[in-house]
Amino acid sequence: MPPGAVVARVEGLQETVTYLKRFEPELLKGMNKELYSVMKDLVKIGRSLAPTSSPMSGWAKPSPLEAEWGTRLLFQPGKVKTGIRSKIGWVRRKDINTSERAYFLINANPAGAIYETAGQKVRSRTPQGRQFVRNIESQSGIVVRGKQGRIAWKAVYDNRENVHRAMKVVVDRYIDIINQKLAA
Repeated sequence: MPPGAVVARVEGLQETVTYLKRFEPELLKGMNKELYSVMKDLVKIGRSLAPTSSPMSGWAKPSPLEAEWGTRLLFQPGKVKTGIRSKIGWVRRKDINTSERAYFLINANPAGAIYETAGQKVRSRTPQGRQFVRNIESQSGIVVRGKQGRIAWKAVYDNRENVHRAMKVVVDRYIDIINQKLAA
């Protein structure tokens, strides 16, 4: 799973994708298009959660090191917002030792991913690292624990019932289409 990504499980999705991929690839394209439109609403919500300015003034200014590496780690709100997007991929399930198809909401911008996950792991041992996490927590109002995040995770978590319901409707409709074709 990509860093800063969030996944939700939809019942029947894997079987539907497997069948459509094998027998009805055009229908699979249609289903993916509809599922992406559901995810598009989630992307908008995630982008609205992204901060409009850098949580720390120094994070928005290039240092002499950035001349070498470029500006990819600079916090640029516009790039952080456009870095929040949906993706189709695979997620590994360790409990049954297999992989299954998933729709992700990811924070693909490097600075956005740092903002998303800062404080997830063991707290920093350096005073600068602890201050960095405190600044982000005070700016966002979100203390990250475990696998939580501040943007993508929060967007999915706060809207999970609606997204799950909408995705289930799409998947169920395609299951019905498959059943009608098999019955004919």
